[in-house]
Amino acid sequence: MNIFRKIYKNLVVIGKPLVVHTEALAIDSVWEMAKKAALSGKVRKWYVMTPVNYDYSRVCLNLKLSKKRYSDLLKKRYLWLINHKQKLELHVHLNMIMNISYNEQEKLITESVQWMKKELNLNVKEFVPGWWMSNGDTLKILKKLKLRLVKFVDYRYMHDYEWISRQNSV
Repeated sequence: MNIFRKIYKNLVVIGKPLVVHTEALAIDSVWEMAKKAALSGKVRKWYVMTPVNYDYSRVCLNLKLSKKRYSDLLKKRYLWLINHKQKLELHVHLNMIMNISYNEQEKLITESVQWMKKELNLNVKEFVPGWWMSNGDTLKILKKLKLRLVKFVDYRYMHDYEWISRQNSV
């Protein structure tokens, strides 16, 4: 671990609540770890992806589900979290590396917000971009949708897929 990461970890992150960015909850072993974490009371908030990132999940997770089955599975698992008093907010991967346009970003974020409302009856208020990649267009869209951009220094976070390699509880 380099010196800057150590300083960041020791000065900024220690004592802040843990939040989880979900990207791999469609994997059963990750889901089992997520349930344990939720029941432990150690996770303050979950920033969740929606089916708008289906292609990302299909490629990165080698997902074999159809988009419909993926959506249904996420809905079922997110409702379980909600029913166990967990707080969910929005996590969307935007492909900034490929210069995603304003309209493409707006479509992804808006569709995600709409999915959360329709499927989970949630009015999300916060947004975390995948890979922490955002730009001026992102900020304009978030302002229009009344979403707050959350920054990595705001809390202590992990990704759900880290449980695959750790295979231990939070």
